[in-house]
Amino acid sequence: MGTAELDAMSDETPHAPHALEYAKHQPDHILTDGLFTTRWKIQKVKEDDLAAGLFRTLRRGDREREKLDITRENGKGQKIRFIGFEPLDPSDMRILTGLIAMAGVAGKPLDTVQAMELNPLACSDDEAKGWAAITAACPLAALLRGIGLEPSGNAYTRAIESLTRLENVTVIFSDPPGPGQPAGRRSSFNLLKFAYTPKQRSDLRFTLNPLLTRAIYAKNGGYLRLELAEMRAIKRDGALKLWHRLCASVNAGDTVRRNIETLAGYIYPEYEEADDTNRRKYRARAREALREITKATAWKSSEYAAGKYLISRPEGKGNALPPLALMPAAVPAVPAVAA
Repeated sequence: MGTAELDAMSDETPHAPHALEYAKHQPDHILTDGLFTTRWKIQKVKEDDLAAGLFRTLRRGDREREKLDITRENGKGQKIRFIGFEPLDPSDMRILTGLIAMAGVAGKPLDTVQAMELNPLACSDDEAKGWAAITAACPLAALLRGIGLEPSGNAYTRAIESLTRLENVTVIFSDPPGPGQPAGRRSSFNLLKFAYTPKQRSDLRFTLNPLLTRAIYAKNGGYLRLELAEMRAIKRDGALKLWHRLCASVNAGDTVRRNIETLAGYIYPEYEEADDTNRRKYRARAREALREITKATAWKSSEYAAGKYLISRPEGKGNALPPLALMPAAVPAVPAVAA
């Protein structure tokens, strides 16, 4: 499906949501923990840590109080740093996942000049050809329906606000210095770029960063597959956050054991530091979130002991996250732009 077909999806098109089947997400945008802090700080995440992710369930006032500045590092000295002025929540995750899915069906790689403007490393040498970015255009109404939201005035406003928050996140990638080098390879780019022009049919145009682009073009792993039908069926933020986190750790057809404390921590990273009253509240909300997931989707759960659950992901193509590998030396080639 190309941009012309997406242009034809008007507000009256009832089947527009089904154009978005799945999203191929980049692992380090999901595994990065601690992005929602009350003060600027850098946190090193262990290589084997499946952490809370880029998106967190926020409390009232968190958006105004909190900032983010965190570095994720693997065992080879490669680092990826996220910097932003506002925290991101599950509603932002829903928007970004929809953009990734839309880019998968309607996106095209930027040409050399455009890619160079977004990220100089994209065209600096042959090794970095896979650092290009992907761009796409679509009706905002089609995107909203594709992620389970009904297009309306409020939904449009919230979507634009979310896109602005996502665009304000800066991603910095760096390699360790080589022999005789004072510094290693380094590059920075926005999480995404977008433009909204209401008078055009494809009123939303966006570009995703090179790391997300690599996941979209990857063919043999290196990405997390998220099923959009499941995301559309899940409505509440807590359940969406829990689903997102479970997708990162459970392969299709597999069953895992999780206790209620772990599930509560997936939704609320501050669970361990919370007092007893809030912990009880978080555990109750985690149970509600798990019930919503199993009621709305084909995921299954059973409580085999007090506070202990067997959780099964449905059969299909869904994969959990691969081992951490920020930027291997060989990057997948991005298709060439037609002349």
